[in-house]
Amino acid sequence: MTRSPWLPLLVLTLLIFSATPVGPVQSSATAGQVQGDVNCDQSANSSDALQVLRSVAGLTTSAGCLDEAGDVDCNGTLTSVDSLRILRYVAGLTNAAVDNCVPIGDPLSGADPATSEELIAAALDSGEITYEQSLRYRALALYDLPGLPQEFRSSVVDYHAANGLLLDIQENASQELKDELAPFTARPADPISIFNNPPAGSGSWNAAAVTTWKSRATAGGKLRVWVRDNQFADTQLTGYAFEAQRVWDAIGQAPVLFRYGLPDVPGAATINPDSAIDIYFAPVNEIDQRMSGCASVPPPADCIFKGAGGGYTGYTGSVINGRTQASYVVIDAAVFGPMLTSHIAHELMHAGQHAYDIYEPFWLKDASATWGAVRVLQRLNISRQPNFDYLPDFFQKPDQTLTRDVELNRYASWLYFLFASMEKGDAIVTKIWEKAADAGVQNEQAVDSVFPFRDNFDDFALRNWNKKPPLDKWYRDAGGDSTFPTNLAPKTRPWKFLFDEDRTETDPINPLATSYYHYTFGDLVRKVKINKTITGNPDVRLWALIKIGNEWKPPEDWSGKVVQTFCRDLPDQNVTELVLILSNSNTTNAVAAGNKLKTEARTEGCAGWVGWSTGVSYYACCSDSANSSHGSQVLETR
Repeated sequence: MTRSPWLPLLVLTLLIFSATPVGPVQSSATAGQVQGDVNCDQSANSSDALQVLRSVAGLTTSAGCLDEAGDVDCNGTLTSVDSLRILRYVAGLTNAAVDNCVPIGDPLSGADPATSEELIAAALDSGEITYEQSLRYRALALYDLPGLPQEFRSSVVDYHAANGLLLDIQENASQELKDELAPFTARPADPISIFNNPPAGSGSWNAAAVTTWKSRATAGGKLRVWVRDNQFADTQLTGYAFEAQRVWDAIGQAPVLFRYGLPDVPGAATINPDSAIDIYFAPVNEIDQRMSGCASVPPPADCIFKGAGGGYTGYTGSVINGRTQASYVVIDAAVFGPMLTSHIAHELMHAGQHAYDIYEPFWLKDASATWGAVRVLQRLNISRQPNFDYLPDFFQKPDQTLTRDVELNRYASWLYFLFASMEKGDAIVTKIWEKAADAGVQNEQAVDSVFPFRDNFDDFALRNWNKKPPLDKWYRDAGGDSTFPTNLAPKTRPWKFLFDEDRTETDPINPLATSYYHYTFGDLVRKVKINKTITGNPDVRLWALIKIGNEWKPPEDWSGKVVQTFCRDLPDQNVTELVLILSNSNTTNAVAAGNKLKTEARTEGCAGWVGWSTGVSYYACCSDSANSSHGSQVLETR
């Protein structure tokens, strides 16, 4: 076995410093962070290499930026090679370049800055501002308008935040504040709309007089598309009408994907002439100064878009039956291509959801709407890349709760609805929303009632391994998507067993979350024993992916096992890789820290076993039963 000449240095470093007291973990990634800077001090040095090595060894660390900056070779796992590459960088030696991987010491793009919504919510929670102030600031923040305090400004463009804001204004604002914010809640064709009377200093265009809008009916009069009147208006309406028509048809194509939104209540002829669902293609770039230059392809690095970004769904008319309402849609006129089709589909899915319950939380709304957009793009044979782009971060955080409404997770969680529709058909999403229409807020409970997490979440965790083999079914199979990215893989906790050693996994498991343990074994290890020490919890499930020699075996459900042993001297039990997938299907309760899995590696072979036997005095070494047609049987000496 060939060893790197650096390995003794790494081991010596670990031995010297493994007892070093560990200080408090610092905050996670900052704007000035660089590749290899795992302790968040904005430089890559030998201390970072040590923290990586401590993590690989299973020791505590003070590395608050380990997830963001530790995987310096960008292979998806943290290993001693990452520590070695950082040490080579510190010593002034070169590292082999890795495509699409930020070199050590170079700035990381890092996490996006906080959105205005997040900054305002934090100020509200701390009591710095009142609720009505928060609504006012959220409205100004949509387009980064004058009057928004500097501390709440963000470079992140998040127009989709209007979905929640408009509902909060409708339900909770005083009448005085509703009147003040009417330009934000009005349809874009309304003379009082922000799109017709933007405040001075808000962009490159300021209306001297109220502008007019032109519209065209499409989809048999069920939809109406709108643009601000200009010399190209008729051409624009032709294109938008075509795009809206085919999205509408794809949603209603048999088998029906989802229900349509409620018909509108007609109003003024120049604003809302009929019962069609109105889709406004609004010139957002003319009132939001952040959009200057962002229309180029690709957009500059400082143009940051969040979530569905380029559109939102508003509410119109009265609330019906206490929870349903008609809708209109606003799309940024600068959006085009597959992103445009995806946005139209996403927002029309929201309009359909409003026919069930406008008050459901946005995890359920956006995850299922994004799934709907994927299905529409599939039916139209258009690239699904706009929605695949949500997934890399999702696969990097499998140990966090599926239903959390942070960052882009509520969009990325469309993957769970893809999984559900692969298992039960596309109608499963409609059934979930029919359940969501029950009184009160349902969110993940509606999903659980129709597609129980206890029965399905562990299979979802297994499918997210996203490699075939060992999986017998993956996302590219029937009911999934034949173009699903094959380079996505969940973040694992790797460990290589080289000598006699025991390893115990003790980390807590969040609700609706999964831990992936990826073990490999050196040639000296001859016997491997896995003890499942967490028992009696029906929400905890364990799948095993086993590689024997160079061949992956079909997945095995080890949820009911307590002990599993491999004798590596036997060819059909020579485990070379083992992936253990431990999931928690409970929607609210974490599995507390404590012993869950214990793996024992031994350099001595299966003690007490000699020779071969085909007689009656045998059993299968290291398996659950003796079966002369499966596995190697060996004679036990007593």
